[in-house]
Amino acid sequence: EMKIDKQGKTRKFDVYESVIRSNARLTYEEVDEAIEKDQCSDSKVKKLIGQLLELSELLEKKRIERGSIEFETIEPKIILGSENEPVDVRLRKRTPATKIIEECMIAANESVARTMYKEKISMIYRIHDTPDEEQIKEIARLLSELEIPVKVSSSASEFGKHQKSIQRIIRHVHGRPAETLINNLLLRAMKQARYSPVVHSHYGLAAKHYTHFTSPIRRYPDLIVHRLVKHFLTERPSEFREEEIMDLEKQLGGICDHCSVAEREADSAEREATDALLCRLLQKSVGDVFEGVITGIAEFGIFVQLPNTAEGLIRVRDMKRDFFRYESEHYRLKGERTGCTYKLGEKVQVRIISVNVLEQRVELMLEEDVSRIRSKKA
Repeated sequence: EMKIDKQGKTRKFDVYESVIRSNARLTYEEVDEAIEKDQCSDSKVKKLIGQLLELSELLEKKRIERGSIEFETIEPKIILGSENEPVDVRLRKRTPATKIIEECMIAANESVARTMYKEKISMIYRIHDTPDEEQIKEIARLLSELEIPVKVSSSASEFGKHQKSIQRIIRHVHGRPAETLINNLLLRAMKQARYSPVVHSHYGLAAKHYTHFTSPIRRYPDLIVHRLVKHFLTERPSEFREEEIMDLEKQLGGICDHCSVAEREADSAEREATDALLCRLLQKSVGDVFEGVITGIAEFGIFVQLPNTAEGLIRVRDMKRDFFRYESEHYRLKGERTGCTYKLGEKVQVRIISVNVLEQRVELMLEEDVSRIRSKKA
């Protein structure tokens, strides 16, 4: 239970056993509709939704001010048909309803973490280390090459300052062709969050104390946190025996390692499944033309992200306009004869040539090269 003032600061919080009586059970869509249309059949529920929306905006503002990073990434949601075949893909968007849940969740997680830390009780924390400096410097060089006038703080050691420079980059590229590329590169530069029995700050959220408390029905670490909190509430610290605490802390180290590894494996499996489904969906689009964004360049070709987030490859050997060489210092391919260049973040018209579902590989060609080949044949 948290008391939050009109500036979004948590003035008081308490953790205790309780029973919650729901006055309403609403879907995200119902809440969004109530907010967008400013109407709800129940006046009490309408008022509560309005208050929650105001609260979430306050909490978000406070979190951003301290340095929390909001990446603007695109997440695909695959729609399956009756035969479990992919029939469509929709891009997930952050809505007012999801923002309400996210901000309340973060606030609850921080409050529980602070409670357990203050009471010096054994705990599972969710921690996030500072990003790799070399990768951040590489992104800084790329920003300079793309003529994005935002500098990254030279040191990640100053908690909050470094995050705010990343915030400025995200704001600057918002709505630009390179937006997805830069956000993804920044995200890849981040260390993976993990679980630890030792408290440490969460870089991405700019939080000193953080845990996963709010999803015990779907996350094992949350369930362990609930058990630890319950133990704290019923036994109280003064009744803990030293050997019990030491034994529990030994177990928590192994549990944290296991949960961190299992989470990475689950994320990897989810990405692989999504890529496979996107490829199956794209099989129906072989021969079609799309506008994509260049997200990677190598000696052998150009990686292009399509509108549904799938990524395909244009091989250099299939680029008929010129003989292209890779200039790593400028992150581009440049034609020897024409001087034509292809850079990261640029939009290009591409045609899907082939899709291999088993290898999750999408082969593309520049539409201008397809047209050139056709005119020669004619």
